[in-house]
Amino acid sequence: MKKIGSRRNWLKKTAVLSTGLCLGTYDTLKAKSIYVNKNSKPKALVAGAGIMGCWTAYFLHQKGFEVSICDPFGAGNPRASSGGETRLIRHMYGEDTLYFDMAKRSMELWRNTGKTLGKALYKNTGLLIFSEKETYEYAEKSRALYKQAGLQLEKISIEALSETYPFIASNDLDHAILDTQAGYLLAADSCNTIVDHLLSKGVKWVASAAKPGDYKKGELQSVVLSDGSIVKADRYIFANGPWMAETFPDLLKGKLRVTRQPVFFFGGPAGFAAKLDKPFPVWMNRDAENKERCYGVFDTYKNSFKLAYTQLNETIIDPTSSSRTTTAQEVEHARYLMEKRFPFMREAPLLYTKVCQHTDTLDKHFILGKHSEVENLWLLGGGSGHAFKHGPALGEQMANAVEGSSIPEPRFSVYRLGRIEKFSKKHK
Repeated sequence: MKKIGSRRNWLKKTAVLSTGLCLGTYDTLKAKSIYVNKNSKPKALVAGAGIMGCWTAYFLHQKGFEVSICDPFGAGNPRASSGGETRLIRHMYGEDTLYFDMAKRSMELWRNTGKTLGKALYKNTGLLIFSEKETYEYAEKSRALYKQAGLQLEKISIEALSETYPFIASNDLDHAILDTQAGYLLAADSCNTIVDHLLSKGVKWVASAAKPGDYKKGELQSVVLSDGSIVKADRYIFANGPWMAETFPDLLKGKLRVTRQPVFFFGGPAGFAAKLDKPFPVWMNRDAENKERCYGVFDTYKNSFKLAYTQLNETIIDPTSSSRTTTAQEVEHARYLMEKRFPFMREAPLLYTKVCQHTDTLDKHFILGKHSEVENLWLLGGGSGHAFKHGPALGEQMANAVEGSSIPEPRFSVYRLGRIEKFSKKHK
């Protein structure tokens, strides 16, 4: 396969783009359609059937593209970041209007397209944030955007929390915050539902990994599948999550980090779910130092309690070959965090565990844009632990960019990674 340019050229282009942004010239660029012959149906190939790839394929199909999806392990598979049962969804992003608006747009799409897909993929349980600190600044900074959008973000006293949710231990808390519009999404089930819908509409499925083939005159000519066969399209979108860095090593080596994220599932007490008179909110706990972050989902249908916590010492993994087992120490710590806040789960049986992964960019922002030197090749990835909720908005933006009807957000440009050397520890 022919290499494309050099790191020096990439950094040079990065500098040019950066200068343009500083001078305010980026917004003056005009998006233009990349298709001249409107009588022919353009072909798009999407590599990766995680939540980003699924929604990109969905919107490209809506725009009239002939779409093919490639994935070697299946939609929302256990090795992918979009695998598993559930993911939280919320609007809260401090004062960051870009992410707030994207979360708001995604929430609308999750709600509305669920009707089109014939399945409710979003569960509006509300979100409780337990704060051991007197002020949880991230939430307080979010209030203005919530109010502007007509959304509620309620601060709850410990007395009110204990009265409403007597099964929650609150003796070490200062307060709680309730986001009434938040909840959880079905994870792997969402990916499979979207793909099934697309296949029923004529979208093609290719059960294989895809890698870039030959380049000619600044365009990708084809992709090569695992068996060596060639597939051609007009536009290529790689949304292959934790495999993106190995697919584009010249561009992304050292720019993405794939880490293991264990998840634990405990069985609830018999009859507990039946006694609930209101939905059990998804929850997040913020300790006094705001370092040990954990969250969970209680599935009333399965009477199971999901808990995950941020690994203080992150471990790099290979998404294809690394073992997906948890350690006894990790299970013990998960149980401690669960029983500390939910004493009714004391000595609850461990049903099973999983290990998924985060694919973090250097600055924790997404990747959404054109390859730096290839006209018809687009990259979408860098989930950084919060992409699932944004899946619909990201897919919509990517489809618009590929169509040529809009210019991607500069903050998500592949170019910007060339200027960053250290990983940020700041979470979204």
